Amino acid sequence: MKTTLLSLLHAGVGVLLLLFFLPATTPLQAQEAVVPHNAYEHILPQRITVQQHILPAHWELLGSAMGDLNKDQIADLVLVTRCADPSVIVTWQNEYQTERYNPSPNLLAIYWGEKDGTWRLYKVYPELIAPEDEYTENSFSDIQITNKGVLDITTQYFPKDRGHEITRDTHRFRFQNGAFYLIGLEMWQEYSNGHYQTDSHNYLTGDHITTIEKWDDEDATPTPKHTNTGKEPLRTLDQMENL
Repeated sequence: MKTTLLSLLHAGVGVLLLLFFLPATTPLQAQEAVVPHNAYEHILPQRITVQQHILPAHWELLGSAMGDLNKDQIADLVLVTRCADPSVIVTWQNEYQTERYNPSPNLLAIYWGEKDGTWRLYKVYPELIAPEDEYTENSFSDIQITNKGVLDITTQYFPKDRGHEITRDTHRFRFQNGAFYLIGLEMWQEYSNGHYQTDSHNYLTGDHITTIEKWDDEDATPTPKHTNTGKEPLRTLDQMENL
């Protein structure tokens, strides 16, 4: 059965037509393969329609969100996807067992909603979200568009050996003056000693809030620490990689 944009929208997810397949690779080639940064903007469709057939074999949709990002009262579309063709899967032997991972780039694509009900490609970011490798799980976790038009991209550092700290970060971007600017960052980290730390950064005001909790002390009341480092020039989405 063919899947269309309309059927996925009804299911509450976004969609994307991808026609690019990476060649078969060895583990060494997978790490060294380079695709021109702008190649993905020619591979992805410039415009998406509701009835368009999407997601050919061996591509997977990791996440999607819809909402008005550019304040034109039309819902925009953001997608995260990667190639999952068997030829790109890398198999390697560690000390204990055979491991498999997918080194394909996580593509984040932003589409502007049009008055005619279609979506027009704005930009593709192939280096924004770090891919899976032999040591860590895929860093993509979630993507949301708030009712205020803020794009939240959540990534995680989750080592496969489970013996190190785990982190989860949510970067918040707002579209203004023709670009997406980083206006906030929420960071959560679990340490190997059982402590949890959350850091909240507001780059519009310079405010930072840090809270440390202990999982083995349920009676302890966390005390947030407030600081202000002053305002600095905001970074844009185009300036960031490997969140």
